[in-house]
Amino acid sequence: MERSLTPDLNPKPGPRGSNGHHTPGTPIHLALLGLLMLALLSLAAVGYVLYLTNSDRARIQREMEKATLATKEAQAESARMQAELDRSRKAAELEKAKRQAEAQAVLARNHQTELLRLMRGATNNLTALLQNVERLSADCASLLTNQQGKAITVLPDLLPVARRFYGAGLTDLPTREDVIGKLEATRRLAFQLLDLADTAAEPEASLAGGIQENAAWAEAGTRRARMVREAFQSLVRESQIKVPEKPVEAATPTLEAAIHELTLAEAAQAQKVAAQRVAQAQAEALDARTKALVGGIQESNQLEIQKLQDEVKRLKDLAVIDKELRDAETDRQRFSARQTVDATRVDLEKKQMQAKAQTAAVKRLLAPFISTGHTRASWIHSRAPQAEVVGPVSYNDISAIGALKPDIEGLRRLVAIATNRLDHDRPRWPHYNKNPKAWEDDPILRRQAEQAQQLLIELGPTMVEMGMLLP
Repeated sequence: MERSLTPDLNPKPGPRGSNGHHTPGTPIHLALLGLLMLALLSLAAVGYVLYLTNSDRARIQREMEKATLATKEAQAESARMQAELDRSRKAAELEKAKRQAEAQAVLARNHQTELLRLMRGATNNLTALLQNVERLSADCASLLTNQQGKAITVLPDLLPVARRFYGAGLTDLPTREDVIGKLEATRRLAFQLLDLADTAAEPEASLAGGIQENAAWAEAGTRRARMVREAFQSLVRESQIKVPEKPVEAATPTLEAAIHELTLAEAAQAQKVAAQRVAQAQAEALDARTKALVGGIQESNQLEIQKLQDEVKRLKDLAVIDKELRDAETDRQRFSARQTVDATRVDLEKKQMQAKAQTAAVKRLLAPFISTGHTRASWIHSRAPQAEVVGPVSYNDISAIGALKPDIEGLRRLVAIATNRLDHDRPRWPHYNKNPKAWEDDPILRRQAEQAQQLLIELGPTMVEMGMLLP
């Protein structure tokens, strides 16, 4: 440091030396000032350090706050997006449910429309069938007594055809009571179906099944009535085409009387044939008895030759022959009486079975077998072989299939024949096709099948003779 050129007016004493004189040194105020400046610098440094520290902390705090705010905003945005996604998903589910409900409603309305169309068709068919049945029944009844019927009686080859038509052909025609019952049942189902109109309700299975069953019955009944009408018209047409051997007169019997006479004549002829067979059997039995007696006599004569003389032997032989002949005559008379009684009983039983076969209950139960059709009996529902001749089912076919065996397998095959849907001509048993095996546990349906099987076993040969079944 440079010395000041001006003298110090107030010289401060310096440190004394050993000789008592002051020695030159640093002033105290300068040292204090230096210390003060050093303290200030230290404070400034500390403050700067504190400033920097606080500034970094504030910056870090601000950054943390910014990061926290950004996280919250991100969470809020995520929540908003999730809520939007949930709303979209719910809206999509509601839209899907709405479309499904609309689709189901469309399907239900389409089903209702289809059933309504089917029901209207069944009603129209049943109404027309009722008119056809009434008109055809009236025509068939008139033919039995009018002049056109008398024209058939003078044609010997056409009269048996007429008898078969009135005996078995008319059984294919639905009865007026059956048609009315089906028509009323269809109308009841129609009201149930109309109650569902303008709604999305699906028709119940029982309602749909009833309408479909009645519609199928109406179509089958219409076909059977058409076949009977064609047979009736063919009979009348043939009577108009053929030239009779003698003209129709006032004394000519009616067709009803002629059919009755023909039936009686055939019955008398059958009795005559039976009587001839009985007489032949009696003659054969008597001949066999006589031969046996003669053989016994000859053997006896040979034994007597060894014991008696010729004269005594002849007398004894004559006595034995006379006795045997009387015994043979008595046996013949007893045999003849027994045969006559047996023939009478057989004839009575035959007439009883014929009468039983003609009852409405039997015809209705056996309608799938005795009705006219173009197919043969088949218990396999994928097959329906064509018959060689149009007519009822063959009794031999039913038996060969095994449907007459009195066990559960025989019943199953009988039911399968009566429910084969490929047979479009003959009526089918209802209530059996809903579940192929359910009828086995239904006592009513199983009893009906057993009754039909018993009737076919009992009346089958008689129905073949009557033309109600093919051989």
